[in-house]
Amino acid sequence: MKIAARRANLTRIAALAAIAAVLPALSACGGANLADAAPDAALQPGYATQPDGYPNLNVAPVAATNQIDDAERAALAAELETARRAQAGGPSAAAARAEQARLRRLARSHAGAKLTQIEATQGQ
Repeated sequence: MKIAARRANLTRIAALAAIAAVLPALSACGGANLADAAPDAALQPGYATQPDGYPNLNVAPVAATNQIDDAERAALAAELETARRAQAGGPSAAAARAEQARLRRLARSHAGAKLTQIEATQGQ
């Protein structure tokens, strides 16, 4: 009983030592820098800065690409709606059950054929 208690205490001490060894490494991840706080575009030259050199985050950044217009949005919505309707018209539940039963019958017949083939080769 005393050996088990000592072993449990040593296990606890080893776990605490491992945690203590990891904590300094994790504290290095806690630092914040300007790149974390500001958007990437704000750190590029030519972006609006304040007199002290820090980026002016009150200026809206310029879009990286052209935005879609209302016509493109409507075309995409219509395409998605067509795809949704095509999927909704899939096989019925009865057809799915029939296909499932067909596949189970096929599996049983294949399993039986393979079993007889294995038994035939073992007798040799």
